[in-house]
Amino acid sequence: MRFSALFLAAILLLTSSPARADVYLEEQISRGEGAQPETMRLYANKDSLRLEEGEDEVIVYRADKQVAWYLSAADKTCIEVPWADLRNTLEQTQQAYEQGVKAIDQAIETMQKTPGVTKEQIDEMKQERAKLEVHVEDLGKETVAGHACTHVKITQAEQPAIEVWSAEDFANAAEVAQFNLYRLARESWGWYFGKVKGVPLRIIVHAEEGDAIQQKSEVVKVEEKALDAALFEIPSGYTKTSSVEPPSGDGGGK
Repeated sequence: MRFSALFLAAILLLTSSPARADVYLEEQISRGEGAQPETMRLYANKDSLRLEEGEDEVIVYRADKQVAWYLSAADKTCIEVPWADLRNTLEQTQQAYEQGVKAIDQAIETMQKTPGVTKEQIDEMKQERAKLEVHVEDLGKETVAGHACTHVKITQAEQPAIEVWSAEDFANAAEVAQFNLYRLARESWGWYFGKVKGVPLRIIVHAEEGDAIQQKSEVVKVEEKALDAALFEIPSGYTKTSSVEPPSGDGGGK
């Protein structure tokens, strides 16, 4: 599966919560200016999440079992990935960023103590350090799919700007938001979403130059209703295998 606002995944495991309605979200995804939108569907209860793109691409997250199931209807197979292995991608991305910042900070400190290093050289290194800073600008409140959203713009020097509209006012929003952080963490810029509260109902990824849009996703329907428990199970007749990482082509950085 490919990029989706609904495909962010979690740093934390889902936690138990009081009984409440399940939630269904339907999302339209466009990749590039003028592209035909595709439909993504998300089904969630307090401890499970099902993501569908088309008829054959399905992922089921089971926080209660600490696994993810990648289902293929074409050959009736299920690849099971342990929760801890999914979490590694997010943690490694965050650690790489933090280590990069720390390395530059240490280099600046060393340069300041080293005879012969000029102020211009130190200032140049500080400029490189500034490029790593991630800025989150609050652009106010707006409504998407009937839900109140916080609109923010996330920027980092030399990277495409990302706008996010996120909501916290529907069933299982906290749990869905935690799941979501995993999925977009597999995008090169996906770890930014650790800085966003709630579930993104609209995401715009701008092109690196100009006003063009690289990708856009928007939730067009939110329904709070009881869902069939079978949605979150492996269908009868499927063959299950295990893997330490998700299968290729499921949205990891396209």
